[in-house]
Amino acid sequence: MKTQKKKQNSFTTFDVLLCILAVIMMLGLVISSVQLSDVSKEIRICKNQIEELQSDEKKLEVEMEKKLNLRNIEEIAKNELGLSKIEKSQIHYLSIVSDDKIQLSNNDNSESTVGNALSSLVRSFNILLEYLS
Repeated sequence: MKTQKKKQNSFTTFDVLLCILAVIMMLGLVISSVQLSDVSKEIRICKNQIEELQSDEKKLEVEMEKKLNLRNIEEIAKNELGLSKIEKSQIHYLSIVSDDKIQLSNNDNSESTVGNALSSLVRSFNILLEYLS
């Protein structure tokens, strides 16, 4: 009987290993549930941000449509820029009766023509250099 009581009261190595394994598994479950909770929270935050951004996008689209409305553009042109619609009295039509012609001058001085062309070329080149600088 004494040997049976010893076996009943004492834990065997197997029992200890089973307890340690159970504790490790419980810790793993707790850690994974905490991680799952953190990821779920991040997902909720991201979804809220997406909803806010979509709402902002809709507001901006409405605002853009309002600003691109022809009536609003006309009001801005009239009130802020001081523009007005063109009147019929402001329209002038030109009619050209004669054909277009090019008339060359009869200068016998060909050196001055070459000099004028060169000076014009130099002026154009200088203007180009000023523009690029």
